[in-house]
This record gives sequence, structure tokens and C-alpha cells, in this order.
Amino acid sequence: MEKNLIARRIADRIHIFDTLFYYNLTHRARESKAQTQNNEPYVLSDRCYNRVKKYTKGTNIFEKDFIIIPINKNGHWFAAVICYPSRDEFIEVIGKYPKRSCICFMDSTQSAHSRCGLAAPLRHFLAKEWESKKTTKKNFSESSMPEMYLKLPKQINDFDCGLYVLQNIENFLINPDYLIERICKDPAINLGVWFSFSSVSSMRRTIKRLIERKSKN
Repeated sequence: MEKNLIARRIADRIHIFDTLFYYNLTHRARESKAQTQNNEPYVLSDRCYNRVKKYTKGTNIFEKDFIIIPINKNGHWFAAVICYPSRDEFIEVIGKYPKRSCICFMDSTQSAHSRCGLAAPLRHFLAKEWESKKTTKKNFSESSMPEMYLKLPKQINDFDCGLYVLQNIENFLINPDYLIERICKDPAINLGVWFSFSSVSSMRRTIKRLIERKSKN
């Protein structure tokens, strides 16, 4: 379905995780009896990574420019976008727009600002994934990959967060390189008029048509 909502010209540059990825990455499962009995040290971030490493089997996310992660917290959906994860520096001028490594949070209630530690699991994942794919170590700290909490159109009810996630992602991917350049120059940039509520309503109708079309195939 997402292929119908994203500009084709950048489809090869993105990777989208499913809706369970962040939960599996952050959920604290109970230790197995074997781990408890052996009393062996086991780092939490390693255990979390082991639960999600299958998601990238056969895929090198560091060949992508944008990694999209849907997140659900307390019944509310929002999204994180990891931008240019393979860049070695915060600013690296390549082509028309500078490539700036960062993690953008897109939340239609702006409540992500008050949630601590959202990016930490993603940084752990990137470090372990880099080590797995590249067999070297790389630092994904906040100094090299800052967090950006975007000021976006706010939802006007308590149930359209999923639609806003899709609309935010679609708008983000229209011209992401230029947008990241603007955001990094001014992290407080106001994107509140990015789209209207009518666009969200239209998104609902689009999804309905896609579901109906898929059910007929």
C-alpha cells in the first residue's frame, strides 16, 4: 500500500519498517531460564537488537537515505525518520543539498517532545546493525545525529493519528533533501500549514479505495 502513497522517484532511497518494529526493539521481554541459570552478562541493547535483526535480513539500510519507523505509544501513532544514516559527519555536502544525518520525529499532537528516550533505542539499533553489516564500529550519538521534533499540522480529534502519520510521511518524501536542509538550518521551522485537514480526509478515502481494490484481487 505504501508504494501508492510515496513518490516513485525516491522509492529506492527509503526503507520502511513495519508497525511492530519499534515495539519489538523497545519491549523488555523476560530473560530465558538458560540466561538466568548461567548468570551470564547480557546487555539489554544486544538483547533488543537480537529481536529485530531479522527485519533487515537481505537489506542494507545504510544504502538508503531515509529509514521510516512507525511508533505507537499509549495508543497514539507517530513516526521517526532516520535521515542519511551512513554519513560520517553531521554536515557533508554532496550534490545540490547538504546531507545532514539526523532523526526527525513527526507527531501530530507534538507530544513526542515530552517523551524521553525515544531516539536511544534507534541509536542502539543503528550501532549494532552497522557492526553487523560493516564489521566495524560507528558512533550514532546525538552530536553526530541530532534529534529534530518537527512542528507539524496538529490533528483536531483523538482518532486520526494514523492518517496524519501517512500524510506527514507523504509530504516529507516529496522533496526530502531540500526539507532536511531547511530543518537543519532552522530546527524550529513551522510546518503547521504543510497540509490541511481536507488532505487528511482525502487520505482516508485513498486508503479505502486501495483496500477495496486489493480485496477484489
